[in-house]
Amino acid sequence: MICKVLILALSLLAFSRVGESKTPVRRCSGDFPFPLNVKVDDCEELPCSVTKGTTTHMEVQFVAVKEETHYIETDILVTMLGINVPYELPSENGNVCNNLMHGAYCPLYAEEDVTFNLQFPIDNNFIQANVKTVVKLRDAENDVVACFVVDMKISQ
Repeated sequence: MICKVLILALSLLAFSRVGESKTPVRRCSGDFPFPLNVKVDDCEELPCSVTKGTTTHMEVQFVAVKEETHYIETDILVTMLGINVPYELPSENGNVCNNLMHGAYCPLYAEEDVTFNLQFPIDNNFIQANVKTVVKLRDAENDVVACFVVDMKISQ
């Protein structure tokens, strides 16, 4: 009986995920936790096409790694034409705890599965080029909670 219930539960879980789009992001160099899922608006293959002067939305699903995590911030490093440039998000966009979805809130607890709504403004100062974007979520102790790389093609 338990086996049948388990099979039914797994089938329902698989069925509920059918049709979900997922962006094929890459792992960061180093031994950092990788998110469970990342969805970039209108992007199911890399590079993601983005337009200068707009905001790209990313849903980042990750698992908290520590007990009682009260603060997580977003660090972004963009590589354009071989040059690494730290990209400062507006503070309201980079604060993970203030942008959690589905009723989640901080503090987060170890093994808690949450989704962060990252709004990434594509600045008009970006050049039209392919860029490598490294997104790191860091807690108050500067430990990486999740890290991924997404390639973007910036257009006018």
